[in-house]
Formats: sequence, C-alpha cells, structure tokens
Amino acid sequence: MSTTTDAIRNHHRSLLNSLAGYTDHVLSGAQGGAARDLAAFLNEELLPHAQGEELHLYPALNPILRDHADATATMSMDHQWIENTIRQIDEIARTVPLAPEVDRPVLRERLSRLALQLLAVVTLHVRKEEEGYLPIMERHMSDEAQRDILERMHSAAEVDPSAEAPTGHGQCHCACGGHDARRTPNL
Repeated sequence: MSTTTDAIRNHHRSLLNSLAGYTDHVLSGAQGGAARDLAAFLNEELLPHAQGEELHLYPALNPILRDHADATATMSMDHQWIENTIRQIDEIARTVPLAPEVDRPVLRERLSRLALQLLAVVTLHVRKEEEGYLPIMERHMSDEAQRDILERMHSAAEVDPSAEAPTGHGQCHCACGGHDARRTPNL
C-alpha cells in the first residue's frame, strides 16, 4: 500500500462514518436540521468525491484494469457482501422469536437496517448487470451461448428436491418462463 491509497481509504472510511452518522440522525426522527445536514453532507462531500473519482481516478485506472484486472471482480465483491448480509438477516430472523422481549426491538431495528441495505445494494447490482453486462452479452454472444449460461445459472441455484423446505423453495422464481422437461428455461 502507498500513502496515496491509504489517504483514499481513510477518506472513504470518513465518508462512510459521516454518512452513517447523518443517516442515524435522520432515521432517529431527530428534529431540527437533520435532513438539511444530511443533504449538505451529500452535496458538499459525497458528490464531489464521486465526481473526482469519475473525472480523475477511473480514467487513470482504465488502461491498467484492461491489462491487469478481472473486469467482474467488483461484481463478485457485491455477491460476497450480499451473501454475508443474507446470513446476518437469516441469523436475526431465527433469533428474534427466541429472544427475550426486551431484546426484540434492537434485533428488529438491525433486521430492518440490513434489509434496507440489502435492497439498495441488490438494486444497484442488478442495474450494473442489466446496463453494463447484459448489453455486452447480447452483442457478443450467440443466443445459444446465452441460453446455455442461463441454464447453468439455474442448475447452480437448484435446491435438492428431497430436502425439506417451505412451500415454494427449490422452484424457479426468476421469471424466465419456467422450464421444459430437460429443465431448459422457457424464454
């Protein structure tokens, strides 16, 4: 690590800590200038940071990424975060009914925050796939290759039909149109 990248990391942590603080203040229902303070932080700190990255950091990194990096690495990082967050939600969902009544509000608050965070990350992740990767797939892959990928994605996500699961689990929920007898998605 260099002192420059350390400075960027430190700035990121500072932005995240500030955003969390302003968000907590707004979510707590604080009166006064909580919403104004959040908006000011977003406009005066967060947006200029993002604009600086777009104008200077990303153009400098593009040629290096083309030659030395995995173009989908950040998407895989999203998947790791999503998986970890789902585990946390699952743990809390199993804990809430067993927890003493006094602890349940804190657990429900944590569950609500995780669900909102997950919604935001998944929404952005899907947008990145649909606007970034799927057009590339459509332009540069045959229909057969695309269908093969979708079929393999379905196979990877299948649940053991002999395992006990609540109604609906293990079925296709991807809106692909179902599957034929060979389990090929009906598109």
